Amino acid sequence: MNLKGCWIYIVLAAALAILAILIMEFNGRMAEWRRLSLQEEQVAITATMLVETKVGLQTSIALATSEAGIQDWTYLDGKWVKSNEILFVPIPQGDSTPSPTATPIVTPRVVSNWELWLAMFFGPVSP
Repeated sequence: MNLKGCWIYIVLAAALAILAILIMEFNGRMAEWRRLSLQEEQVAITATMLVETKVGLQTSIALATSEAGIQDWTYLDGKWVKSNEILFVPIPQGDSTPSPTATPIVTPRVVSNWELWLAMFFGPVSP
């Protein structure tokens, strides 16, 4: 074989090696891109949830500090009354303490090993 033919094979082998390295590098970059894309989606979801939480908290703060919110709390939860109103608290009629109901006590049945094996092979055994 002549010298020119050897150089062609050497250049061709070097080009194939460089091409293989470039393909492996491209594959690694694509895998990294996929991983970062998934991470970007997760961060976007978390950011959206945080913004929604922030808006909800700001709404709660605005309601709690507004005049209407304060009046709602004082009259509903705080049980306050205005000067011309009377507070009514319903009292249950009759005996206000409920009578306790009896809880049945369940006694476990002791099952021997041969009954367990019999139940495993042929179904449950009647007591």
